[in-house]
Amino acid sequence: MTGHGGFSLGKSAAERALRQPNDAASLAAAAPAAAQPGPIKGLHTEMVGFRHFLADVPATVAPNGSNEPPAEKVRKLRQLAKGLATVVKRDFRWMPHSQAILDRYPGVEVWENPGIPSGYTYLLQLMAHDIVSTSFPVSVLDAGMTAARNMRSAPLQLDTIYGGGPADCPLMYASDANGAPRTALRLGAMAADPADVPMGRPLRDIPRVKAPEDNATPGLLTEPLIADARNDNNALISQTTVMFHILHNAILALLPTNDPASADDPAEAAFERFLCARGAVTLIYRRIIRKDLLARILHPAVHALYDVPKPPFLEMKAASPGGDFRIPLEFAAAAFRFGHAMIRPFYRFNDAPGGGEFGLLRVLEQNSAQTPIRMPFSREWIVGWSNFFEIDGSRPNFSRRIGPNFSPDMLNVFFPAVDETTQAGLAYRDFISGGVLNLPSAQVLIAKLRAIRPGLIEKSPFLKGDAYRQDFRAFLTDYQQKGFLPNVAVDKLVDSTPLGFFVLLEAALDPQTRGLRLGLLGSIIVADVIHAAMARNPVFGEGIASLPDALKALCLQTYSQNHLAVVPDIGSMAALIKFAAQGNPKPSFI
Repeated sequence: MTGHGGFSLGKSAAERALRQPNDAASLAAAAPAAAQPGPIKGLHTEMVGFRHFLADVPATVAPNGSNEPPAEKVRKLRQLAKGLATVVKRDFRWMPHSQAILDRYPGVEVWENPGIPSGYTYLLQLMAHDIVSTSFPVSVLDAGMTAARNMRSAPLQLDTIYGGGPADCPLMYASDANGAPRTALRLGAMAADPADVPMGRPLRDIPRVKAPEDNATPGLLTEPLIADARNDNNALISQTTVMFHILHNAILALLPTNDPASADDPAEAAFERFLCARGAVTLIYRRIIRKDLLARILHPAVHALYDVPKPPFLEMKAASPGGDFRIPLEFAAAAFRFGHAMIRPFYRFNDAPGGGEFGLLRVLEQNSAQTPIRMPFSREWIVGWSNFFEIDGSRPNFSRRIGPNFSPDMLNVFFPAVDETTQAGLAYRDFISGGVLNLPSAQVLIAKLRAIRPGLIEKSPFLKGDAYRQDFRAFLTDYQQKGFLPNVAVDKLVDSTPLGFFVLLEAALDPQTRGLRLGLLGSIIVADVIHAAMARNPVFGEGIASLPDALKALCLQTYSQNHLAVVPDIGSMAALIKFAAQGNPKPSFI
């Protein structure tokens, strides 16, 4: 999950970003800019498609103003981000699992999270790519370029899989043997394996091709033919992409190629067929987000609040059809990065004899950009999905518990240092970006929530009356005494905690969550933004409670009969995989 940033934070760029009335240098309490009808102008260029969360609500916590020069703010910002990045390198003292978990999953590690199998980590990454199509390349912004533009004006429509469709992105769609317009998503053959004879090479990789006239890497498959190149970021996100390609093609195969009742000519028929298949896949995808994924990651009180036909949105303008499409920076650059903490140090991919288990570094390197010589995927890299989701009682790889602790390979030189601190790792990049982007502290957001929804924060005894402060102070003091937070004022950090770090620490320390799901504040931000994005851009049939009924309505919008009646009531990733597996017997899909 490395597609969110990783650009050099040039000194002059950071200084100009912090030349603001608020003290962003300490990553502390800074009232966000007032809501703007247009893009945010906080950096060196307009940040089109982004805004602040609860920007219309006045802050009731005073910002920590400072008259320090920008260079000093940058120094302090980097000092704090480095300290926090050092903290997440250390083992966290997790509370032991309950006896019920230990009985069900003998041998489960204390850092593992049986409630969230590791396949959801990479579904979250796919969602992140489907919500935000940009990074925050501050060094590029320093050159005056308008790079911080979110291209996803209609998030969670699977643009990260479909792109602009066959007419706009023909290379990622398979040619029809009869010359008909393209409708199926391409798949790539895995590497040759004796076990596949005589069936040939199964189509179980993303499609990859050689770059023409590329003298640097002659003959190597350096180019993935997919809508979003970030979906070849690592072996697991690319295999997740393959699964959605297979699902689309399976739905497509159920629809007629020529229905006189739906179209006057083959081109129109193909267009209608593609749109129906895409609509069906998107309905399934959104149902899984609501009923499966969010049910696992959100605080129970928040999930219950939003899992209703008309959620009580905090930002109604963002949830109204055609409303404010901009994504809050607090979500994109802080709260939704909790998935980085869920990444395991190693994965068992499949049950192939003699292999199929890899350390995280190998998983991160397995893509066309970094190791084209290993492309296409060999059998050992082809995912058996029962290793990533609990299917028919399987024991999958579990994600890590959510907290201030990352797998070691997320913190090493695979993510090299971006400034003079020489601090490597993804955690440093996460924490530094929150400061450069002038995000408000967690305490500012909590105060705003109390002002507009007095009872919402009180749903968590941990946050009620700021009870968390004692646990936060004890945790931070312990780490400071061990030398991991030198020159950091613990009391100030407890009073104005960087939002990204707060979300991790809250999830870990709240007795109601203990790292098994997000805490209340993190859940509120994630739930409000994701549910609002779906409400703002509804898919046809989405308001129908039953998936079979929704698919029937979708199909009858185009065809004279329901061709999707055989699709089961898919409400989980396990059910999706079992449906997709029907046409993919070998190598074992499940």
